[in-house]
Amino acid sequence: NIREYLENHKLLTDGAMGTYFDSIEKENYICSEEANITNPALVREIHRSYVKNGAQLLRSNTFLANEGTFLSLTQAKAEAFENITLKQLIIAGYQLAKETAQEVYQEEYPIFAAADIGPILEERDSEEADILQQYYEICDSFLEAGADIFVLETFPDTQYVLKMAEYIRKSCPEAFIIGQFSLTPTGYSRTGFHYKTILQEATQSGLLDGAGLNCGVGAAHMKKFLKSYIEEFGVPEDMVLTSLPNCGYPQIVRGHAVYSDSVPYFGEKLGEISELGVQVLGGCCGTTPEYIGEIYKTVFQAKKTEGAVKIDGVDVREMTQKDVRERLGYVPQKGILFPGTIDSNIRYGKTDISEEEVKEAAQVAQAEEFIVTKPEGYESPIAQGGSNVSGGQKQRLSIARAIAKKPEIFIFDGSFSALDFKTDSTLRKALKEHTKDTTTIIVA
Repeated sequence: NIREYLENHKLLTDGAMGTYFDSIEKENYICSEEANITNPALVREIHRSYVKNGAQLLRSNTFLANEGTFLSLTQAKAEAFENITLKQLIIAGYQLAKETAQEVYQEEYPIFAAADIGPILEERDSEEADILQQYYEICDSFLEAGADIFVLETFPDTQYVLKMAEYIRKSCPEAFIIGQFSLTPTGYSRTGFHYKTILQEATQSGLLDGAGLNCGVGAAHMKKFLKSYIEEFGVPEDMVLTSLPNCGYPQIVRGHAVYSDSVPYFGEKLGEISELGVQVLGGCCGTTPEYIGEIYKTVFQAKKTEGAVKIDGVDVREMTQKDVRERLGYVPQKGILFPGTIDSNIRYGKTDISEEEVKEAAQVAQAEEFIVTKPEGYESPIAQGGSNVSGGQKQRLSIARAIAKKPEIFIFDGSFSALDFKTDSTLRKALKEHTKDTTTIIVA
């Protein structure tokens, strides 16, 4: 649940899909969205590259997925898109982000997928009602695909953002919606609105869960704008602020936009933006996975102090995130379960374990006592978020999943809070015996 996660954590988004895609495939594509259909493996690999560098929020490759773009695709690539609809293009883009997020999800560092919607190019004779209807149809495609996180970004003002947010909430009241706005270096948008006016309208609307700035300007300008806004209005109490600047300002070299800002400088500025109270950080045009990795090192990774945390003698700051996560079995206070079965949830951290290992993990976690009472046993269905089991059962299944993973280090962070005294005591004894050769940290 991204809303719950942001109550106690900052969140790192990915960087630019479009400009990074263009740097890889310069000649063969009209836009990155085309690859949702023609080369999904490449889109998936870009998502993975951002995750490997610390990204937690993957925006779908759909920023330009609208009627205008789709018309260009059907005209230029008629054979590939002859039997494809705009809805299919959008859903394919969202599914790629969602599948990647599910593939690499870790309880200690969760990954989320978001439906990404960018502005539709308006002509002089465009009618507001027609443009709005296009936005609603895009929203419907995402909602049909099951999206519950939306990023409406690079808009010049709140006109369409708030109407889309209101429309989304009618179908999905619990949706988490972020509105992001693009400025020029003057502090005004291309439609003439000052950034403070835009952010005040967004934060006071009651329709958004997050609001902030993206694109248009580099990190230094964005820091200046957000600092001034926060000094005057403060950080909103009931929503998050976001900052996704460009890596710098583009120069045209041989017909291509080239961004010249340095990676360390970008990370430094995003660290300063984070200290202002901004909770969602990431990048826009020109920001490759290396830029996101630099934000991770600056804001999210352990800072140099007098001491060090080491695993087998290696400082965790010198290890990759993947290596650290693979060695950990982390169970938070709020157990997290996924749609599927009891068996698939226990196997989630290590899918290749045997049936006996699944049962052993459940026995140690004191989960088998309620599993065997269910008609379908380990094949009993689990609803989204574990809504069809009790809090104590959810915690025990989360503990079983960590045990089944057989990590080198266990971290139980308030993981026994929903258990009764007898179950708590029995579980701790069984756990102590089962993990006697493993480092175990229990936070009461």
